[in-house]
Amino acid sequence: MSFIATLDPRAGGGEFRFANALGNGGGDEEDWVGEEGPTEHDFGPGKHSVRVSGDGSLLVFTSELGLTGYDNRPAAAGECEGERCREVYLFDAASGRLACLSCDFGSRPVGPSALGGHESLGINDLGEQSPFYVARNTSEGGARVFFQSDDSLVPLDSNGLLDVYEWERPGVGSCTEAQPAFRAENGGCVFPVSDVAGGSESFFMDASGNGDDVFIATADQLVPSDTDSREDVYDVREGGGFQVAAEPPGCANADSTDAESCKLPVSPQPVFGVPTSATFDGPGNLVPSLPPPPYVVCAKSKHIVRGRCVAKKKKKKMKAKRAAKAKRAGRQRRSVPRERRGVHGVPVDGGVGS
Repeated sequence: MSFIATLDPRAGGGEFRFANALGNGGGDEEDWVGEEGPTEHDFGPGKHSVRVSGDGSLLVFTSELGLTGYDNRPAAAGECEGERCREVYLFDAASGRLACLSCDFGSRPVGPSALGGHESLGINDLGEQSPFYVARNTSEGGARVFFQSDDSLVPLDSNGLLDVYEWERPGVGSCTEAQPAFRAENGGCVFPVSDVAGGSESFFMDASGNGDDVFIATADQLVPSDTDSREDVYDVREGGGFQVAAEPPGCANADSTDAESCKLPVSPQPVFGVPTSATFDGPGNLVPSLPPPPYVVCAKSKHIVRGRCVAKKKKKKMKAKRAAKAKRAGRQRRSVPRERRGVHGVPVDGGVGS
C-alpha cells in the first residue's frame, strides 16, 4: 500500500481538508470531493479530478504542488489561480513512481493543466455534462493518458493556447525511448492530439477504452467541410482521418465578366477501340426454344388429341360379340343332316331315296 494523500481535520468547526504527500494543503480537494458549486449537481464522480486505470494499477490526478521537484510557479503573475499552477501527475502502483505528465521541464508553466471532461464542458458552448459520468482519461491498460494544458509541451506548439495532449508509454503505439518525444522525467512520450498551431483552444472530452479514439472540442477548422467558427466535436482516431479532395481551380478574376476564365478545363475525349462484336468468333446468340405447350387435364371420359380434349370412342363388348357369333354357327349346324344330301332328295352317293 502506498501513501498518496491524507485527510486532516481542521482545528475547530469539524471541517476537513486534504493534505498531500508534503504534509500541507494545496487546494487539491477537487481530486476527492469534486469541484465546488452553488447546487447539488456540482458534486459527483464526474467532477473529480482523479482517474484510475481499468486494472487499478495507475492513478492520474492533478495537484497545485510541485510533487516531483518541478517548479510549477507561473512564469507570469496571475496566469494560474493560486501561487502555483495545477499539473497532471501519474502514480504507478507497481513501481511506486510518481511522474508529472504535464510539466514543461524546460521552463516554468504559463497556465494550468487539467484532465478535461467536465471542466471543458463547463466553459464552452457544448452544454453541461452529468456529474455522474467519468470521462476516460486513461486507456484500459493505463499505457495512454490524455489531458489538456496551456503549456507548449511539444516544439510545434506555437499558439500559446489550451491544447490536448497524449502521454504514451514506450512500446505502445509509436513511442520509443530513442525518439525526441520521449522524456526521461516522466518515462514516456508526449504527443499533441489537437492542432497546436491553430487559432482556437481545444478541449479534451473523452476517449475510447483502448485509447485509439480521442474526442476533442475546438473551433479550429480541422476538415474542409467545417466552414463555421463554432466549436465542433472531432474524433481523432489513430490511423484514421478523411481523404480531402482537391478543390477545383477558381476564376482567374472574381470580378471578371469573362465566362471562359471560370470554366473548368475540358476533359479529354476517351479513345474507343474496335468493337468486340466485330472480332468475336463463336457460335453466336442462342436461338430461344419454344415454350412447352400448356398442360391440359381432360375429364375421365375424354382424352387429349392435338392439345384438345376429345370424347373417347365406345368399345364394343367382346363377350356379346362372341356369343352372337356362336349362336349363328349353331343354327347352321342344326339345318344340315349328318349325311350330305343332293338336290331334290337324291343322295349324293347314287342311292335311291325312300
